[in-house]
Amino acid sequence: MIDRRLTVALALLLLALPGPAPAVDSGSRELAESRAWRTLLHYRPRSGGDAVSAVVSGDFFLASDGRTNPAAELAAMRTALEHGGRAPGRDRPAHCLFPARAAWLAEQLGLTPPDASDCPELERWQARLDPDGVSLVFPTAYTGSAASLFGHTLLRLDTARDGELLAHAVNFAAITGEDAGLGFAWRGLTGGYAGQFGVFPYYEKVRDYAWIENRDIWSYPLDLTASERRRLVSHLWELRGMKFEYFFLNRNCAYQLLTLLEAVRPSLDLASTFDWYAIPADTIRAVDSVPGLLGEATFRPALAHRLQVSAGQMVPANRRLALAVSRGEQTPDASPVARLSPSVRARVLELAHDHVYYRVQTGRLPPAEGDARLQAILVARSRVQAGSGLASPSAPPVAPHAGHASRRVGVSMVNEDADWSLGLHGRVAYHDLLDPPGGYSEGTQLAFLSADLRVDTRRDRIEIDRLGLVDIASLRPRNALFDPWSWQFSAGLRQRPVSVPGDPDGHLGGFAQGGPGLAWSLADRVTGYMFALSSLDANHGYDADYAVGAGASAGVLATLRPGWRLRAELGALDHVAGDSGHRSWASLTQQWSLPGGLGLRAGVTLEDTARHDFVRGRMSLLAYF
Repeated sequence: MIDRRLTVALALLLLALPGPAPAVDSGSRELAESRAWRTLLHYRPRSGGDAVSAVVSGDFFLASDGRTNPAAELAAMRTALEHGGRAPGRDRPAHCLFPARAAWLAEQLGLTPPDASDCPELERWQARLDPDGVSLVFPTAYTGSAASLFGHTLLRLDTARDGELLAHAVNFAAITGEDAGLGFAWRGLTGGYAGQFGVFPYYEKVRDYAWIENRDIWSYPLDLTASERRRLVSHLWELRGMKFEYFFLNRNCAYQLLTLLEAVRPSLDLASTFDWYAIPADTIRAVDSVPGLLGEATFRPALAHRLQVSAGQMVPANRRLALAVSRGEQTPDASPVARLSPSVRARVLELAHDHVYYRVQTGRLPPAEGDARLQAILVARSRVQAGSGLASPSAPPVAPHAGHASRRVGVSMVNEDADWSLGLHGRVAYHDLLDPPGGYSEGTQLAFLSADLRVDTRRDRIEIDRLGLVDIASLRPRNALFDPWSWQFSAGLRQRPVSVPGDPDGHLGGFAQGGPGLAWSLADRVTGYMFALSSLDANHGYDADYAVGAGASAGVLATLRPGWRLRAELGALDHVAGDSGHRSWASLTQQWSLPGGLGLRAGVTLEDTARHDFVRGRMSLLAYF
């Protein structure tokens, strides 16, 4: 009896275990080499081996070594299809788990296409999404967060039966939980998080980006065939809950969307040029480089953008009255409002409504209080039988994909205290305040991995002026509607305590500098700003090997005319710890845009330190690529 029970138990155990790995014949190996199979499994070449998938979840593979063995994974899928049974160790048929790869493999092998009728959940998924079109969506940079200064990309699945807001969004993001601060940044840069695709109602993304974070949104229709759209939906089913490698710089949302498009259309080769870093705007340019794939861009302004444009169409007195209604200082039917002509009253009430809505969405007003105020404004507006005539914001003249390229190199002539030298410049990414603004968020700077060198021809050597890790600035003007903070931060290596070419007292050392600030629109295309600054320099050139500074800066950023930008700045820092000393400066820099992705930049800086005063002039020819 015991022997019989033991035999039955062993038999059941053997049935539950995965079978031996199927033999990989030459046909399977040849198919496994195809680009279609490799893109569906998100394989990429790796050093010292064949391939590795970016997907780290074991459930994404049928073979035990499927993540690193495309041929074994294909053989396992082939066996499951040819025998028509459940996949080893799975509770559903393989074609219900992986419909996109099953359909492709069945076609290659000449098998009857898998019947999805026994996959009810998959059928419901396909019927629910079933897009008539697919759009590539780009929410612009969010200046309130360093992690969002590059912008973001996602897909929208458009259907004729639903409006845009009721469409579905396909988003890739890191799984970060509630992490923040330096730990968040470090884990994002070093692969401490996994990434994941998700499908969400599109209105949720509009709320997050356009209403809460106040990011303009650009949409580009993609010219995908009906079969490619079906393959996209099937592949998204395969990716549900699957975890990917994630690195903020190169295995991010922008990169993984390219791999998703490659899985849909294997002839595309979009992601291979983004091994080191993937910037959303650059990846849109890569899609645009494929003839006919990227359609004409459409523009959805952020809620704050709409408010700003509406307020600009009103005289100051009416604008102040609208804000008084928004803040509850006046009721919507108060006599100052009632006295207005119907069209002007409509403008005041609409601006008040949108401002209350903005404050609720951004957490500046409790929802209960905001909802009551919104209802009162809507009731008052319903009694006004006139249109407001407020115009919506027009799209900026330059779409994100048409802005300047993110990489930059330059050559300069530098004169410092009557000593001439040749300057060399390089920047990996992305944009600074004097670069051509078209296609970028105004007042936003993110310069990443830059170098400024000088060639000392008298001594036949190259000197490092500065190696920048990151240089961020966010100028967010304040006005009657909004009161955001501006901020800046930079870190890297720089020469201290003096920077005269060839001076033996010059030393290269690490630094970090930044602080909060305020900005205002002084005139059309003119922004004034001021910052509180703190700095830390670690440098053997200082008596104490380090210096901690505190001070402030103020300046103006202006577009004098199209293609001509100017920045003037004054600043001072006093050392409050470590080395005793100070630094003050005044600078004026201008840039002119030239044809062919070139720019001419000229500037002069007067600097005073405890050790040396100098005047530096620089004329640079810059090339964007």
